[in-house]
Amino acid sequence: MIVYYKLDTLLNERKKTKTQLCKDTGISTNVVSKISKNEIFKTNTLNRICMSNQAKLKNM
Repeated sequence: MIVYYKLDTLLNERKKTKTQLCKDTGISTNVVSKISKNEIFKTNTLNRICMSNQAKLKNM
């Protein structure tokens, strides 16, 4: 199982909220909720998050 526990850390470091993440990436709040719950979502979503935060996947 892949766990994205570092996403919250990344957002805190950048002083961003999950709502701001949705606005910056164009992903829905439902998808952010899925990520937080480690549920299934599309991999292109990860790419969008990484690009909007200038982060690498390993930092997620």
